[in-house]
Amino acid sequence: MDHVLTLLIVIPIAGIVPLILFFRDARAVKQVAVVTTFIELVVSLVALAQFHVGEAGFQLVESAAWLPSFGIRYELGVDGISILLIPMTTLLTFISVLYSSGGAIKERVGEFMAAGDGLAQRLRIELTDPAWCEDGGLDAVRVE
Repeated sequence: MDHVLTLLIVIPIAGIVPLILFFRDARAVKQVAVVTTFIELVVSLVALAQFHVGEAGFQLVESAAWLPSFGIRYELGVDGISILLIPMTTLLTFISVLYSSGGAIKERVGEFMAAGDGLAQRLRIELTDPAWCEDGGLDAVRVE
């Protein structure tokens, strides 16, 4: 599967759209949240399966010119630690959404599921996708 890391970023964002559309229908919101997090879990396991243990450096690298006139590129890749954090995060997100949809959350279900989806996406980006500069330091945005 190509662009598996980009899919891991896009799936939760795409899952927010039906959450907004069915915001007042608690049953539909729960179903959308469970399906979205399950799809993301499966894609994260595909990424884990594509990772080659023992190879140094970033893997599953995606690179594209984003704003070439400014020298800004879209680059994404994972290393040995990050590849383990991604399925862990998606599994915990799926379990929490599944548990919550079973009746643990009774009020403001739409807000809870949307916030959980957004929070999980933010944690995944913050924990697993830092950009490293050539000098070895951590940089929020890498411009070449």
